[in-house]
Amino acid sequence: KYYEKYDSSSNELMETLELVSSDPAKANELLNNEAIANLSYKVNKASVFINIINLCVTILYFVVFQYYTNGKTGGKALMKIEVVPTDTNEFRITHTLLRSIIINGILFKILSLVLIVALSKNTYINVSQYVELLELGVYLLTFGMILYREDGVGLHDMLAHTRVINS
Repeated sequence: KYYEKYDSSSNELMETLELVSSDPAKANELLNNEAIANLSYKVNKASVFINIINLCVTILYFVVFQYYTNGKTGGKALMKIEVVPTDTNEFRITHTLLRSIIINGILFKILSLVLIVALSKNTYINVSQYVELLELGVYLLTFGMILYREDGVGLHDMLAHTRVINS
């Protein structure tokens, strides 16, 4: 039943976006009366259960599985890289948790779930835009750090006291 709600809301939003892209006059009308924001809210509200499942799978794979495999995931194994701690010789679950909070967006997924459940529609629409901008800023900062720092350590590795090495 959760998927049906999500699917119908998502289809309604997609139809509206297709209409907007094909008719500029209709785009102004829809944007001015906040129809797209309302439909986006409806999709987000309908996808709470799906997002909880997504969050659980993300935590299980990127936190728990990576911890039990000592810093490796399927992709890391294929690329022959692994995550190692820089502050101790022992790999702890806090290393994978702190990394995942940033790089896998766990913090922002939890925050979005709390906001959609706790806030009214209008407040959610206004606040969620700032949360999305903050999330984008954190990702850009992280990738900028990886690209421009000599040691290639991103925000996620800096906070978790880890680094990625060739295995």
